[in-house]
Amino acid sequence: MASKAQSAVELLKEDHDKVRGLFKQFENAKSQDEKEEIADQVDLELRVHSLIEEEILYPVVKDVDSESVAESFEEHGVVEQLLNELATMDLEDEQFEAKFKVMQENVEHHAEEEESEMFPKCESIPNIDEIGLRLAERKEELLAELRDTEDSDRATTRGNPATMKASEKSEAVLAGEKLPSPSKPRSRASSRRSGRAKATSGRKKKAA
Repeated sequence: MASKAQSAVELLKEDHDKVRGLFKQFENAKSQDEKEEIADQVDLELRVHSLIEEEILYPVVKDVDSESVAESFEEHGVVEQLLNELATMDLEDEQFEAKFKVMQENVEHHAEEEESEMFPKCESIPNIDEIGLRLAERKEELLAELRDTEDSDRATTRGNPATMKASEKSEAVLAGEKLPSPSKPRSRASSRRSGRAKATSGRKKKAA
């Protein structure tokens, strides 16, 4: 958990570094089970990170960098759509690793842009440390919800693909409106939750 002294930028950069590390682990993983566990953790981390940025950071940053905020909503939408597609796929599917790599490239590009363009401007925002505390508290809340859920539905913003909602969320925030509370988000971390998990839960393990 982030300490009270950790700023919003520090917390979010820490998230970026954690996901970069998970991508490396996925590339180096030797077994399907290991890749499965890492892919689930990536899904969890990315969904939580995107939500806390959209709910707490972006509405504050819009006054100093509205262009980056609008672009970030779109990039989040693309990544979430890829996560939703990956969650319905078996790791043994020949397209899984190719799609995972596309998702990774999108995430890395987005993180680099935030760190080089958006985050430096955040330092001029009043009470940025207080915002960091709010991000940390919301992150812990979402992690607890996602780890505990056993629902079978995908986290697709009330049943619609994320890319259909990205522009609407961006426009609302830039207009000064508060985003509605999302329906309970769900990650693929629960083996009873996603379509892919259902499809793979009964598959036979390959003989050693």
